[in-house]
Amino acid sequence: MKKTFKKIMSIILALISCFMLCSVAFANESESSSDSVYLVDAKIVWVPLKNRIVFSWGMPEKPSGILIKLQYSDGVHTVEKIVENNIGYTIGKESVNTTFRTDNVSYGVNTDFIIIGDIVMVEYKYLVIPPLFGLLI
Repeated sequence: MKKTFKKIMSIILALISCFMLCSVAFANESESSSDSVYLVDAKIVWVPLKNRIVFSWGMPEKPSGILIKLQYSDGVHTVEKIVENNIGYTIGKESVNTTFRTDNVSYGVNTDFIIIGDIVMVEYKYLVIPPLFGLLI
């Protein structure tokens, strides 16, 4: 009787585990087909000199030309360049904004922030050199 009970239990457990494996596979398949791909991370690859060195005003040039490595939710990595077009600045399919800058001039090494899409933000350092006559006074 114990042998028969063990056989029946092992068959039932084997069937349950097979059904569990199939249900997980089906759940993952339907889940992945309904999700859209979205931006999860970004890293600056290269910043042009026009954005690295600023003279007298303390604000870098427009962000066009900056190369950024984008990482999407499906694992794809691409390197894209920020471009200016009729709707502003874009990189790939994402919109690009820069952070609000104050009117106060800050000389030396400063930080600029670029917002890609709605939530991904990257930063880079730039140097602000004061005007020559400001050094003499």
